[in-house]
Amino acid sequence: MARTAITHNYNLRDGGLTVTPTAVDVANGHKIDAGVDGKIAIVVQNTFAGAKTVTVKAGNRSHGGQGDLVVTVPTSGWSIIGPLQSSRFKQADGCYYLDYQAGMTGNIIPFHLP
Repeated sequence: MARTAITHNYNLRDGGLTVTPTAVDVANGHKIDAGVDGKIAIVVQNTFAGAKTVTVKAGNRSHGGQGDLVVTVPTSGWSIIGPLQSSRFKQADGCYYLDYQAGMTGNIIPFHLP
């Protein structure tokens, strides 16, 4: 699967940040660069008229054996995923992988945490 890459937004301490959401890519999923320290949180919006799930794929690092993280995003709602544990979710290419339940529509905004 050729995942769609998303660049995370750098969150500044004691500051504001203007962001542009990225549309959920159900067909390909997303990959988000984990950065040096892996401190990423993800805001997900579900615009579908029913709850849908987002899956953060387990990585190949020390805690990857704990498995995927599946989060239910409510009907026409928002969820925050993370902060993600790099030892569990970071892939060999230094990214986090996300998959979406079929039919999901909405947006995603990844943030690097200070």
